[in-house]
Amino acid sequence: MKKLIALLMALCLLLSAGAALADVTYPIKTDKPVKLKVWMEMNAGASQVFTNYMENPVYQRFSEVTGIELEMMHPTYGAAGEGFGMMLAGSELPDIIVDLEKFYNGGAVAAYDDELIYDLTPYLEENAPDYYKLINVNDDVRRQFYNEDGKVLGFYYYEDEYDSLADCLVVRPDWCEEFGIDPAQITTFDKLEEYLQKVKDTKPGVTPFLTSKDKTFTTLGAGYNVYQGFYQEDGTVKYYADSQEWHDFLGFSLQGYRTMLQNPNVGIGYANTIFYVVVGTVLSIFFSCLGAYTLSRPKLMFKKLFTLLMVFTIYFSGGMIPKFLVVKGVGLYNTRMAVILPGVISTWNMIVMRTSFRAIPQSLE
Repeated sequence: MKKLIALLMALCLLLSAGAALADVTYPIKTDKPVKLKVWMEMNAGASQVFTNYMENPVYQRFSEVTGIELEMMHPTYGAAGEGFGMMLAGSELPDIIVDLEKFYNGGAVAAYDDELIYDLTPYLEENAPDYYKLINVNDDVRRQFYNEDGKVLGFYYYEDEYDSLADCLVVRPDWCEEFGIDPAQITTFDKLEEYLQKVKDTKPGVTPFLTSKDKTFTTLGAGYNVYQGFYQEDGTVKYYADSQEWHDFLGFSLQGYRTMLQNPNVGIGYANTIFYVVVGTVLSIFFSCLGAYTLSRPKLMFKKLFTLLMVFTIYFSGGMIPKFLVVKGVGLYNTRMAVILPGVISTWNMIVMRTSFRAIPQSLE
């Protein structure tokens, strides 16, 4: 039989302790120190600050208060799937796995069928009464935690009411005072747009609004009471994209595109793109052909030396700073040609063209 992974079984102890505060004091007193190994993917933001979650004061405080020592195991960022597979193949498995369903093919049900995790149902009422009471509060909630076989295979996050404050935008009070805007009055998108416009007009180099791709919807959609997924209304299951609120939100999004397209910099950006593509391509082909044809001639003096110098640039370059100094020194700084000329010749393309030119009979020259 494969080794069993007690998926978040350690949390049963923690929830059990929280369920009987009158009988339990912190830190928990045991005959032997309690140490739990936790396998957990580190999110992108945290990976920029910490190498291990135990460097986070929150987890340090948790261990201090509960008396439970946590040993965090993190896969390499960007390769969590591979790290999860290696963890399962290892000889020593963790006590807690976070987001098992995200990494195990088939989710928790498949993991249980493969005898990798326990059915927690028999342990909940005694060891985690608060959690047991929560997931059995009514049939709607119960269906979200129990699988079709009536088993609870993990501890899942539950929120009775969504707190939209978690996705609210943040404004600077000092700038609001400078703009003559009361921060408490920024409760509509019109007021928010007024604030962001003033930031854009009076704070050069400052991006008024910045969010990630994943957060754009939740941050702005919350203002229209739109949340992705299915929901129940008057006993009927509905989908968010069918609601009037969603169509109102789409209208708001289209207004954002209208405002953006009125910005003259958008036209300049497209003009620059077309210029770089057309002029850059023509010049690159022209100069690459000149160099390739010259290097293809058998009687060219120092041909091997020139070829060596060209190939050298494929593997080594001066770098960004020398390139900037050259561009500035020849008077190309802040011009369109500064983008085109430094890379106008592609050494690889020129070598390919040289091979083609060699195939041309000398009698045709």
